[in-house]
Amino acid sequence: MDFDNPTFLRSGWTAGKTAPGARIAVFAGRSNAGKSSVLNALCGGRFARAAKTPGRTRMINLFQLRGGHLLADLPGYGYAKTPKSTQNLWRKNIARFLQNPKIGCVVLVADARRGLGDNDFALLQLVRHSPALVLLNKADKLNRADIRKQTQNTLAQLGGESAKNAVIPFSATQKTGADETRKNLAKLMNPPANSQ
Repeated sequence: MDFDNPTFLRSGWTAGKTAPGARIAVFAGRSNAGKSSVLNALCGGRFARAAKTPGRTRMINLFQLRGGHLLADLPGYGYAKTPKSTQNLWRKNIARFLQNPKIGCVVLVADARRGLGDNDFALLQLVRHSPALVLLNKADKLNRADIRKQTQNTLAQLGGESAKNAVIPFSATQKTGADETRKNLAKLMNPPANSQ
């Protein structure tokens, strides 16, 4: 999979028409967890708009990789300043989007200092039919012992689901975990023909 410089396709609530064999990697997480920064770190550019103010992603932003696969950057959840009516609309539209059979995997971005919360588990429940990568972003803010403990805690929280999900300490600023994430994504987005 070639992650270099994806092409922005559109903002909206559906994937639209996709190339034959193309799959979608969905990036989700709380507002301010660093989804857009993670995308930029993985794809070697500044194509996804990362803002200091939480809640700036208002629709699903779709990017296309060379070869046809798509990356979907979802609006963050849990941002208190967004009106409840808007949050409810997002939730409904995102839940519908997550039923797309072309979704190859979900990348859940969480702040390593906070770990997973109720909204993260609600999202994982919505996409239980797809494998997930959990990226503990901002790992550079913790020492090695704490990040190891947070990784173990997150795996324990996933329980029986940990067999199909990977937890990766990540730093968008230092690109820690980027290579491992790309390798996992390539495997999940291009599974062997007999495993589909």
